[in-house]
Amino acid sequence: MKRSPFSRHLLHWLRPLPLLAFAACGDLIPATPGTFSDVYKNTLSGTCLGCHDGSDPEKSALDFSTQEQAYATLVGTYVTGDGFSSACGSQALVVAGSPQSSYLMATLFPDYQSSYTGCDAYAHETTSLTTGQQTSISDWITNGAAND
Repeated sequence: MKRSPFSRHLLHWLRPLPLLAFAACGDLIPATPGTFSDVYKNTLSGTCLGCHDGSDPEKSALDFSTQEQAYATLVGTYVTGDGFSSACGSQALVVAGSPQSSYLMATLFPDYQSSYTGCDAYAHETTSLTTGQQTSISDWITNGAAND
């Protein structure tokens, strides 16, 4: 059966409606860039969780198993452990408002290592984060590192 030009045109416009209805679901609405929700959803829970899931404290003291735990792990935490100079014990992983002073940024992104003042930042072995992820983390810290 041959369809009229009108019905073909109508079907062309109606076909995406189920996708639009599905897109209204909460999980598909992106988090606001520069917020901790965005950092967790688009970076920590995917890229970082494989190693930093809290299951082996000997391997990593960072626990990103939940958004709440990830925030508690990053904010208000200071660099400690073997291999750090004594100055590192006073270095915060995240310094609200100052990505250049945050050990996290110096560890993940070589661009921040030259401006980082404090102990020598450990160069993270996996630097597969995108420019967008870097910007999101930096913006979150610059915006005060709030837990939204």
